Amino acid sequence: MLKINIVGKDIGKKFQYEWIFRNLNFDWKNGEKNAIIGGNGSGKSTLLHLLSGVTSPSEGDILYSTEKKRFSPAYIFYHLSWVAPYIDLIEELNLKEIFEFHTAFKNMPISFKDWADNIQIPTKRHFTALRFYSSGMKQRVKLGLAFASQTPLLLLDEPTSNLDVVGIDWYRTQILAQNMENRLCIIASNQVHEYDFCQQILNL
Repeated sequence: MLKINIVGKDIGKKFQYEWIFRNLNFDWKNGEKNAIIGGNGSGKSTLLHLLSGVTSPSEGDILYSTEKKRFSPAYIFYHLSWVAPYIDLIEELNLKEIFEFHTAFKNMPISFKDWADNIQIPTKRHFTALRFYSSGMKQRVKLGLAFASQTPLLLLDEPTSNLDVVGIDWYRTQILAQNMENRLCIIASNQVHEYDFCQQILNL
């Protein structure tokens, strides 16, 4: 798995004539857990969109590099996993089908059984279409797919959204312990329990 570092230099983003943020600078290294915090509308999700390469900064540069060379933002999609409330699952698929679909695009060195056990979805629900899952169960599926993928960059936007108390404990004590070595994790949140273990905090 690649080791990815991301540097932001004087990053700004505006929509029409309104600046969401300006003059952001950061230096995030492989293996770190970093947080983006701020109030509603401060630009947390917008910054994740920039980091993912989905959209570009209005000013400044985001530089991606491995241990050997820099590469274009156009290629970062191949190296990331991303969980967010605005990213949907294919709800016509069941749990086994979504696992198999995901493995067609991301390397996941885990069996379906072990993966389903990790996200704590009952066996009787494995062949039920995801549209019949609760919002909390869908969030477990999203997090499970992202963390099990062998990707060097992990973007999390409000990762415990829709999780109950048991689910939040699962996120903190189990899911975060999986496949995090040599991986850059960036969490956008305004909930302290989602990011209080992070090494660096960027406050918008």
